[in-house]
Amino acid sequence: MIRTVLCDMLGIEYPLIQGPMGPFDTSDLAPAVSNAGGLGMISHHLPSDVTALMLGGDKQREAIEEVKEIEIRAINKVNELTDNSFGQNFRASGARQPDVPHLVDAMLEEREKNPEIKRKIKIFISSAGDPA
Repeated sequence: MIRTVLCDMLGIEYPLIQGPMGPFDTSDLAPAVSNAGGLGMISHHLPSDVTALMLGGDKQREAIEEVKEIEIRAINKVNELTDNSFGQNFRASGARQPDVPHLVDAMLEEREKNPEIKRKIKIFISSAGDPA
C-alpha cells in the first residue's frame, strides 16, 4: 500500500481525501471514509433560506446561527462515529458566504471544548473562492 507524508500528517492509512460535496450532508459518509482509512470531510451546509444570507440584519444572523448549529451537530456526530481523523470544508466565495467566519469560529470553539475533536479534526479545506 502507498504510504505518504500526507498520510502521516493527517493520521490516515491511505492517501485518500473524500470530497466534501456541499451543500449536502456528509455526516454519515465522512466517518465511513475515516473508518476505512481515508480522511472523511464534513461539508459546508446551507440554511433553510439561502437568500437570508444575503439580506443582512436579523434574517442573516438567524441564517448564520442555523448553519452554525447544523455544522456543530455534524462535527459532534462524526466525532461519535469515528475514532479516526476527519476534516471540515467551508465554501469561501467572498460576500456570498458571510457565514464562513462564524462557522470557522464555531469549529475552533468545538475543538477547544472537546480534546477528542481537537485530536481528530486535522484539516480545514476552503472551496469555491479565496478564504482571505
